[in-house]
Amino acid sequence: MHWVEFALQGVRGFLPSVRISLRPGYWTLVAQAPGAPLVGLASAMLYPDGRGGDAAFASPGQESRAALWFSARDGGTYRVMRDLGRGGGLHRVNPATRAHDLVTEDPAELVQFLRGQVGLPARSVYEQLFTLTLSQLPSRRPPKPGRAASARFVSPPSAVAPEPVLDAAAAQARIAELTKELALAGEVDKLQYRLDGVAAQIFQLELRVKGVEGIDAAVAEARAAFDAAPSPRNLGLPDDVVAQARNHAVLVTKCDEALARLETERQMDNATAPPDAIPITRDGRFWTGIGLGTAALLGGMMASGPLRYVSLLDIPAFGLAALVALKHVEDVQWSEYAVRKGERLAEREKKIRDQFEFETQPLRSAMKVVGVEKAEELVAVLAGREELWNRVLQLEGQLTQAKEAPEYVAASTQLAELRAEQEALNARLLERGSYVRDPSDVEREIAKLREGLARSRAPAAPAAPVQARTPVPVEPLEDPIPALLSPAADLLALDIPGVVALVQERWAQYVSALTERRVEQCEVDLTGHAFVRGGGRRMGVGELSARDLDWLYLALRLTLIEKSAGQHPHAVLVEDLAPALDEARLPLLARMLKHLGSLTQVLHVTGHAVFSSVSDGSANI
Repeated sequence: MHWVEFALQGVRGFLPSVRISLRPGYWTLVAQAPGAPLVGLASAMLYPDGRGGDAAFASPGQESRAALWFSARDGGTYRVMRDLGRGGGLHRVNPATRAHDLVTEDPAELVQFLRGQVGLPARSVYEQLFTLTLSQLPSRRPPKPGRAASARFVSPPSAVAPEPVLDAAAAQARIAELTKELALAGEVDKLQYRLDGVAAQIFQLELRVKGVEGIDAAVAEARAAFDAAPSPRNLGLPDDVVAQARNHAVLVTKCDEALARLETERQMDNATAPPDAIPITRDGRFWTGIGLGTAALLGGMMASGPLRYVSLLDIPAFGLAALVALKHVEDVQWSEYAVRKGERLAEREKKIRDQFEFETQPLRSAMKVVGVEKAEELVAVLAGREELWNRVLQLEGQLTQAKEAPEYVAASTQLAELRAEQEALNARLLERGSYVRDPSDVEREIAKLREGLARSRAPAAPAAPVQARTPVPVEPLEDPIPALLSPAADLLALDIPGVVALVQERWAQYVSALTERRVEQCEVDLTGHAFVRGGGRRMGVGELSARDLDWLYLALRLTLIEKSAGQHPHAVLVEDLAPALDEARLPLLARMLKHLGSLTQVLHVTGHAVFSSVSDGSANI
């Protein structure tokens, strides 16, 4: 499990806002204030107690959040998000949509999922093996109450111990070995010096090309946004759907105007329309004319003399009936014309509406697919892709211009050459061994051996009487080894002797280099307690000086990380240890941490230049 990215806001001991992307390797994180609690914050996020214990990391009076993205052994990327003091959850990053799918918000389920699915060990194992803080060093641990001080024999200042007699042949053989080691150390020192210089030049050149890399990242981000934006093609819509949406208002106006004209014409027809035609059989005037005409005709036919002329009255009577009949015919014709015109207006209205429905049917289907209700919303959704494409073209133009600049061309060319040289130097250093002593240390040992040989060849002087040594009570330091071997055995599924057999040789190499051969071998009994050999004698680790015990502890920690990296490649968190260590041994420790960074991810909170000069990356937190 290695960290991909982490973001902090309002977290005590860090910048007000931090967001850093990380890669595997050895990283130095430069804190703006001493004591940035990265280890404690990470433990609180990965192992939440469900009682708001992470509130201790929140800055007073601020909204505090922390998020950590990490890759898991199942190949997925997960995010732990915490609102410090209030809660949080675990999310899985969807590789297709880059969305964060919720896994759980329950703290107990979160820890169980991280242990079962992601492969995170138990909290005690994680904190003992994969985090390293200043308070964990044996010299910084308070002594346990109730432990009696041990009596160590310390010679009085006036006592002069006899010089040991050296074996000349063994000393010469050792000097020959040290001469070879001195040559190797000198070569490695020159290579390391050149490597440090190359790393410094690479850092300066990377600052120059960082702007171009930023534009390149912006281009990639803009293109990704363009590809992810909805388009008519990937939604299965017509290519001109945006133009249709923009023309929708014109079609609505055109349809409304046509319907308005039709309504005006209908109102005018209604104003001039004739009255309804009454059936002639129900028209009294018609029957009155018929009746009068018939009566006059019959009366004239039945009368005689002048009264016969009464029959002539049937002419106006029948004429009245005929006029009424003609008027009825005219009313019927007008009524039929009004009906036919109303039907024509209805047909025209239906045609207008059908035409509008036909022209807007593709647009309405597109709106249904996209999930919007208005054409303006459809334009806003689909037209944004055009703006994104214009943004891509603009950034690509800037990128091309920046890459064609003479300064960038020269810097990138030199950067490629320096990186190739850096790889070659690293390969040569790897061939000659990761860790060698400083040439000055080897020279001092050679000089000491030669002085011893010279004294052995000189006539022996009478030995001064040795005063009796008096026992001086000294508080013993606690043996830190059993507390490390037990969680390591749980993690590696071995017993303690199996763990010791796995790490013993490499542990001795680490501790011998770190202690300048004051400790040469390490042994562990069946109970897990350690003994060391150095200076020709065997002693318990509690008899070591605080400085050498710290180095012994660190050597075992580094060895356990190295041996478990293949099966359990968890990110290793290291806080600043420089205040408690010898300044002269820090370059060697830095190279050891860089070596571990090639096996797993190492995140080191430190502002010391020795570590920053060899790290694979650095960031401010």
